[in-house]
Amino acid sequence: MTLGDLLAIGAAVVVVAGGAIETYRDWKTPDEGTTDHAKMLFKEGEIDLVDFQRRVAVYEDPEAKRIRNAVESIGGIDEKTSFDVAFEFDTLDELRDASKDRLMEVPNVGEKRAEYITENV
Repeated sequence: MTLGDLLAIGAAVVVVAGGAIETYRDWKTPDEGTTDHAKMLFKEGEIDLVDFQRRVAVYEDPEAKRIRNAVESIGGIDEKTSFDVAFEFDTLDELRDASKDRLMEVPNVGEKRAEYITENV
């Protein structure tokens, strides 16, 4: 076996190992929208303590999940918007009673989204 053969084998092992490391890292990354994901973001410094607490509160609250599901079922409303709406309203009934103007005070909710929500929730 020549030095070139050994180098080729070594390079192949590094490539395979590198792929395994990336796969393992992807496998270990928590799903977005979970408390574990919020913990990871906080540990990595991507969100501050206030945002971490806000996310956990919305992720863990069953009523917030109901609100998010109701809002996300509307066409044109994404997860970020449903999260912001769920953070602002304590119950689905409170959301249903909200005026268009009140909804427009929520981050990521403009006039069109406020209309969609008031008409469809």
